[in-house]
Amino acid sequence: MRSLAAALLAAQKARSRRPYITVTVRDRQANIRRLRLASWYSGSEAAGPHAACCGSDGSLNRFRVEGTTLYRSRVATPAVGSDYSVWVSLSAVVSGSPVACMVTGSTVTVFYMSTSTAVKYRVSSDNGASWGAEQALGTAAGTVAYLAAAAKNSTTALLVLSVGSSVYRSKMVSGSWGALGAWTNSVDSVSGLACHYLGDWNLLVAGVELTTLAPTVWEVLYGDGFSQSPDSWSSLLVTSQAASGSGVAFSSPFVGRPDVYRLSYREAYAGSGAYSRLATSHQVSTSDFAANQWREPEPVAVDVVQGLAWSSSGVAAYLTSASRVYFFDLAVAAVELASRVVALDLLDRPLSEAGGWIDLDNADGELNADQLGAGSYAALRLGGEVAVGLGYRTASGDLTSAWPLLWIDGLEHVREAGGSRLRLHLLSVWGLSGKVVPARPVQYGAGGYSVLGLLARVLSRAGVEVAALSSSPGAAAMMPAFVMRPGGSVGAALRSLLELVEDELRPAGGTGGVYTLWPQPSDASVYSYGVSGDVHLVLSGSHRQSARGSHAVALGVGVAGAPLYGESLDFGAQGAFYESRAVSTRAVASATEAGYVASAVGRREAIAGRGDEVLVPVNCGQELWDVVDVTDPALGYSASERRVVGLRVSYERGARGRYDMRLWLGGV
Repeated sequence: MRSLAAALLAAQKARSRRPYITVTVRDRQANIRRLRLASWYSGSEAAGPHAACCGSDGSLNRFRVEGTTLYRSRVATPAVGSDYSVWVSLSAVVSGSPVACMVTGSTVTVFYMSTSTAVKYRVSSDNGASWGAEQALGTAAGTVAYLAAAAKNSTTALLVLSVGSSVYRSKMVSGSWGALGAWTNSVDSVSGLACHYLGDWNLLVAGVELTTLAPTVWEVLYGDGFSQSPDSWSSLLVTSQAASGSGVAFSSPFVGRPDVYRLSYREAYAGSGAYSRLATSHQVSTSDFAANQWREPEPVAVDVVQGLAWSSSGVAAYLTSASRVYFFDLAVAAVELASRVVALDLLDRPLSEAGGWIDLDNADGELNADQLGAGSYAALRLGGEVAVGLGYRTASGDLTSAWPLLWIDGLEHVREAGGSRLRLHLLSVWGLSGKVVPARPVQYGAGGYSVLGLLARVLSRAGVEVAALSSSPGAAAMMPAFVMRPGGSVGAALRSLLELVEDELRPAGGTGGVYTLWPQPSDASVYSYGVSGDVHLVLSGSHRQSARGSHAVALGVGVAGAPLYGESLDFGAQGAFYESRAVSTRAVASATEAGYVASAVGRREAIAGRGDEVLVPVNCGQELWDVVDVTDPALGYSASERRVVGLRVSYERGARGRYDMRLWLGGV
């Protein structure tokens, strides 16, 4: 149960109560700003290698190579009307030279090739306004195809480059660049590099996988002691991958962290119905780069042969190429709608995609269709994130607690005798996850991740973050092979993983994230309901016992093909009927793991054996899977413990006003 202020706890238990709710819509998904690009410039510059970075003064510095010349463009105060077509020659380069840049404070450094093997750079100490002389960094073992760089500070940085299928690095230490050294990974070919520093040097590599010849985008770390040991390479982790021979190719990756880690790369398909376009993705909000938890890549209606480079100033971000400038406003559009709420009906049930609805007063016509998604109502649009605060007016002021975030799946305008209103049809976090259906298989090998780790990675494909409140032994111990197949949603993948363990998922109030927890029979009650005394009032209720399965069996196959068997017996339930539940699974590697699966089946049968309901005044902090106790002699309850398996909040203002919560309760 969410923690509540003492005044709010007292208010929701009082016999006389004054409801208070807040409803705010933001242009976010899972608490992360939606990527909406505004085109600020579309020029006629030839496609070619390019790079970009923002100075500490907010200036936008862009670099491009055309023929044998490296050009620079600097816009001191980027805006929609700025002139992005002014380019100044900076250096002579080998034809088609790759280019990279990095920034630390007011120092901007640009890297390029004067010959096919000679790496050169120039430095600006005033945010790109003026430039020092050309300097030599080193000589590569062969023709350099791609460059990327990132600075830790003014004296420590990393440059990476590719020669054939190998990647090399040169590290600046105490202001001096070291020798080029090869990485410790192997790929068949490289088609792009990107680099960003935060704790370690975090890289993206596009290319083709060795042996399988699968087109791939990987992430890899060069360590600085945060997630990777200093001056060592991590293994390659697949971010995106297509099948060998599919006609798909990935190239031109870029990475940045304007708010969270974001990437872009070019995806091209050469088969029937050929296409070439930009794909973008982001990590969940607090994820480390090393976690490799990227959202399912989204196509963007932009075809830029050399991709789009990320750069940001802290308040704004840009995606740019030689001929394009796109602006990404980091400010989140929001609108408060509490004063317009006529009624609402909110749902929170295990893995249920439905989130309910909210009716908004539209008597003034300001919420007509042509007003939505723009101006003051820019956030009020399909996909908008809805934050609801449930509360009461108290002696300490108006207080609320955050209901799990919801998302707008439908906008329905209604006019009837009572007036005009706009109904927001809402999705839960499970509905948001259900929208994500991978276009390609997402595979995890046996022994790679525990069930807990797989849950986190599956939910990250929908941009949803996961944290553990508690976990069962099986969730941490089992490390099965797992595949998300094309056409199967994130929601379907979650269900198949949860079938293996006793753990459940709970939406986090107000954050867009999810908690894993292990509901145990020994869990203590966190809240009391009753019909008299200083307890939360029960308005009405019912309870039902149902016969349930008493013998759960899990059947698996071991590594050598030997059968694996696990079971869970509930002799108390057998007093009604002997009912068996049998499941077959290939996810177990031992009889112990088969036992975990059988226990999961048995626990869910035990919880489902109760089918109680109580109607109460809204408890602002109640959460899914909480254990509560109920006292109501008329229903036979005497501090009877039950587990919350569903919540429904109803609110209606006016003469028929209501503000109540229906709790569906199961066995502990």
